[in-house]
Amino acid sequence: SYTSGSRKTRTNAIIAMKAEDAEARSLRGQLDHLIERFRGDTIIDGAGATALVQEVRQALEEECHLLISQYSDEDLQKAVLMTFDDSLRLPIHLACDKNAPLSILQCFLNADGGKKSITVPDKWGDLPLHTACSRHQTEVVKLLVE
Repeated sequence: SYTSGSRKTRTNAIIAMKAEDAEARSLRGQLDHLIERFRGDTIIDGAGATALVQEVRQALEEECHLLISQYSDEDLQKAVLMTFDDSLRLPIHLACDKNAPLSILQCFLNADGGKKSITVPDKWGDLPLHTACSRHQTEVVKLLVE
């Protein structure tokens, strides 16, 4: 459960990030920018999406994977596990919120070998699973609980 103590711990972790973690922070900023471009307000499935929307989503997905490939595994892991936004969300929270493709979520989970990120609440106490459920993302929910 979410406690103010865990929030303080995460806040201290953010402050403790050293200058050498600049690469992880840079990656997080770029990932946020790309993920924000996915449509978060509507679930888009293959049958209901227009060809143009599918092409845009595919291009964004490829851009995310290209970006991720340019960073070390260590920087990706730090970006996935140690970089919070103003709402204390990790990248996986944002990906669930914006209906990012499963391959992006899987990439985040792969970087987080112990799946710690799925147990971290945001400032409202919501886990990535809560966000995926609220967005009716059945496949994402399945991925998160595997």
